[in-house]
Amino acid sequence: MKTQNDGHSHKPGLLKQTNKGHKHGKHKSKGELHKIQKGKVEAKTISRKLKLSGRKEKKRRAMQVRNHKIGLSSKKKSLLGVNGAPPFLIAVIPVDGDSDQFEFAHQIKSFVENNEGSACFSSKSVLHAIYPRLKLRYSFVFPQSTNLYAQLDAAKAADTIVFLYSADKQNQVYNSRLNLAAMDDTAEIVLNAIMAQGLPTPTGVITGLEKVPQKLRANIKKEFKNKLDTKISSDNDVVVIERENDLAKFLHILGSQKQNSVKQRDVRSHILAENVDFYENVEKDSSVGTLEVSGYVRYQPLDVNGIVHLPGIGDFQLEKITVFEDPYSLNKRKSKDEMMEDQRVIEILIPDPQKQASLQSSIPVVEDGMDGDEDRNEHINFISEADEENEIISEDEETDSDVPSADEDSDSDIEAMSESGKVSDDDDLESTVPTTLDYDKHVNFADEKNEWARLKEAREDAMFPDEVDTPHETLARLRFQKYRGLASFKDSPWNAKEDLPFDYGRIYQFENFNRTRKRIYKLQREGVKPGSYVTIRVKDVPRDLIKPHVYDTYPLVIVGLLPHEHRMSVLNVVVKRVDSDSDKVIKSKDKLVFQCGFRRFIARPIFSQHSLGNKHKFEKFLKPGVHVVATCFAPITFAPSSVLVFERDSDGDELVAVGSVLDSNPDRIIVKRTVLSGHPFKVKKRHAVVRFMFYNKEDILWFKPLELHTKYGLRGHIREPLGTHGHMKCIFNKQIKSQDTVLLNLYKRVFPKWTYDPNVTLLNCENMEMND
Repeated sequence: MKTQNDGHSHKPGLLKQTNKGHKHGKHKSKGELHKIQKGKVEAKTISRKLKLSGRKEKKRRAMQVRNHKIGLSSKKKSLLGVNGAPPFLIAVIPVDGDSDQFEFAHQIKSFVENNEGSACFSSKSVLHAIYPRLKLRYSFVFPQSTNLYAQLDAAKAADTIVFLYSADKQNQVYNSRLNLAAMDDTAEIVLNAIMAQGLPTPTGVITGLEKVPQKLRANIKKEFKNKLDTKISSDNDVVVIERENDLAKFLHILGSQKQNSVKQRDVRSHILAENVDFYENVEKDSSVGTLEVSGYVRYQPLDVNGIVHLPGIGDFQLEKITVFEDPYSLNKRKSKDEMMEDQRVIEILIPDPQKQASLQSSIPVVEDGMDGDEDRNEHINFISEADEENEIISEDEETDSDVPSADEDSDSDIEAMSESGKVSDDDDLESTVPTTLDYDKHVNFADEKNEWARLKEAREDAMFPDEVDTPHETLARLRFQKYRGLASFKDSPWNAKEDLPFDYGRIYQFENFNRTRKRIYKLQREGVKPGSYVTIRVKDVPRDLIKPHVYDTYPLVIVGLLPHEHRMSVLNVVVKRVDSDSDKVIKSKDKLVFQCGFRRFIARPIFSQHSLGNKHKFEKFLKPGVHVVATCFAPITFAPSSVLVFERDSDGDELVAVGSVLDSNPDRIIVKRTVLSGHPFKVKKRHAVVRFMFYNKEDILWFKPLELHTKYGLRGHIREPLGTHGHMKCIFNKQIKSQDTVLLNLYKRVFPKWTYDPNVTLLNCENMEMND
């Protein structure tokens, strides 16, 4: 039964009084809190009031933290130099060209032998010293002072670096104060490179100070200490070796000082070769053979089923590991020959075929069977081996017919120089002609012309970034058919799996790279424990590549790789140029030598901005003072790992950039931007007729949906084409000026080329350079 009031509600009239609400401030009122809780009651918790720490409690807490750190440091020291642990590995690096490393080595050898110890050299010139007074053992390695790669490899494996300075060799340049001319650019090259790679515990040593006048000795030590502090910020004092007691102090410092932690060294097993032999495989293939290396296992266990890496050569499997009794034990007092003869085999490890890691680094993929997607391979250009070199360099270069060529400009410059450079004296002219001809014989003008063209291109890119001229002969919609427009570079979606090149089917990818890295670092390692003296046999090593390591004193480091580190992926590294004032031009896809952790290889990377978001702008040049990401196909390397980048030329390898590994992520989207420019022809408030961006009506209609912008910050759109020769009517959000420039952004994704080469030969290493 319906009542009279059903369906009726009273509505207040115009005279209804509305009172102001209570102003309770910005916090929520009690009523609002009750509404949010909706009747929920929090569970009661038993707690006690936090007591404020008193003065004594704070002191006790600080003492506990301090004792804990001291305990960790003492535990780390106990893992080196004693029986059951590898000896202290010390790399001796001269900081001047006149320091005699082996004279210093013989001083140490004589001192140890005269103090109830024993010392001997291995076949790779590694000095083993047993000093019973301190109950410690030392291994000194002396890399070639003229070879930067040798010094870097020795520093990778070393626990301590000794920077050796010879004062007596520079006595002739001392006046009223020290002139550190000996620590020249070469020394700073080495210091900067080692700092970028990862600095072990540093120690400075001065020898020959007794041959310097007394009044100059204090200045020498002070200046050398200051010079080191500006580079390495060491808390240790410089050791001056003048007498025999100074060597005792030196050995005590090496064994007692705090050891620096280098993550990329501490998480991987490695061996510094002390004895090396090579046996050719005569029965099957004489170009490869078995490499036999003896040395101490350091930091992490060495797995016989794992894969080892030889820097600059490649990845290999192990054939056998033989564990010997320590030949340099503290309890022995024998010569080198007696030590090696009395070696007793403790254990022999043979790899298990079921567990041994495979050397397969990439996935074999058939060209026609990539996910069955026919459209995927439409834009992949497969080039022959003969054309690969030219294709890599010239693929993304934009040519401009209106710009004078390098030949024309260089000829005009030469003519201008010849007109202005008049010689007033004929005799002077005759005397300079032979010298000029001799000078020209030693100058490669073709390389200079190429370098000048690259420098000009870099300057144009800095003045007009990413701008290109629309071609007259080709339709713009055909020339830029691989490009697309984006409403927002930051927010517009881009599918990372879209239109991938063929090489992406050969690589590996992690579901979560950082999670995998953390899991691998926490794995319990199996194998020969650190401190064991072993002889390993590495199979199928190329004879030509290993030959310099066998018959030379070049330090050879064998590294046990972490799981998956031999597999190919897309490696991203963050780098920054070291030569901020140099005019040298480094382009994307230039051939560069990379040193990522222990690995060294050759690749042609592409550069992109180090930015947030899922899209990263392609950079055509490696610009000074800016951090960029270099992307290339390379084996997976887990961070943290240092990165050094060298540029290879006829004079050797020059260090051009340093940085660190970012990740191994094939889904990183690198987008190349191309900017088309036009100029206002007629302007009326917000409307303008723009020309020189396109040259036909069809291109204007094709690119009409894209947004325009100007260098003065305006935004606009194309309204309609005018005529048939590329004029178009545009409208902008504000009044446009006649001197403004109208721009249109186009984008396409770019990928690195498969140019990975693990074989970095040692040729021209003695002429390597580096800019400071």
